[in-house]
Amino acid sequence: MTAFEPQAALAEYARHSSWAFLVPSMTAAIAEVWRGAGRPPLEALRYLLSAGAPGPMSLLDEAFDIFPNAEITDGYGWTEAGWVTYDIKDRSALVPHCVGGPTPGSVIKVVDPETCEEVADGVAGEVVAMSVVPFEGYLGRPEATEAAHTPDGFARSGDMGIMAADGRLAIVDRVKDMIISGGENVYCAEVERVLVEHRDIAEAAVVGLPDERWGERVVAALVPHEGSRPEPAEVIAFVRDRLAHYKCPRELMVVSELPRNAMGKVLKPLLAQQFGPDAQTSAGST
Repeated sequence: MTAFEPQAALAEYARHSSWAFLVPSMTAAIAEVWRGAGRPPLEALRYLLSAGAPGPMSLLDEAFDIFPNAEITDGYGWTEAGWVTYDIKDRSALVPHCVGGPTPGSVIKVVDPETCEEVADGVAGEVVAMSVVPFEGYLGRPEATEAAHTPDGFARSGDMGIMAADGRLAIVDRVKDMIISGGENVYCAEVERVLVEHRDIAEAAVVGLPDERWGERVVAALVPHEGSRPEPAEVIAFVRDRLAHYKCPRELMVVSELPRNAMGKVLKPLLAQQFGPDAQTSAGST
């Protein structure tokens, strides 16, 4: 395929292709077609690697039904470090945000983004790594190269993560995407995962906008399931039942699709630009 087509992918994984690397938005598109087609088992697929972006737990759980013969794994890494974690999923013990333990030859730490000092297990910080893929630097950009490394030579990811006591890593957000509202840290990925559990919402993306009172306010763009129209007040109530009040979006905007790059990642700066004077009119505000 020159561009991803969920209907064609469904046919391939049912009959021919045994291996797939999908970002969650691709898996979600396949799931939508799969449900409409009567939920046929896609039995050709033997191995599914999910990476590139966080996805909802409900989608990961459903993937075991869509691909009944596949080993489902999660991987995490970035250009300057390569793949640094790997996790084989167990449907009976799915852990939110978990991307597994280090790949052979990799060393992972979670550090304070400001001091680069390692933080304790269970505390959020920036993920840094040394791997078998050496990153020497950016061509002709010594300052950028220095900024991309910790003082002890680990490559910086720009991702916020939490290390569990068993050595498995959970990714909670991008450092630059973290919202500070009223002095409290809000991880966009956490809010997005709750939003997409709502019955009317297929995709969600959360960003922070400047706010005179709170410093930043949490807002969300929603892509509804076909034929659905999320009701803002009901969605906000849904989120408040599951998250602290300060993490709940104060504005919602319904869109037909989210702006993405070629890898399927949401372009948050472009999304933030879509929130303007008309956003409250189209979606409601809290």
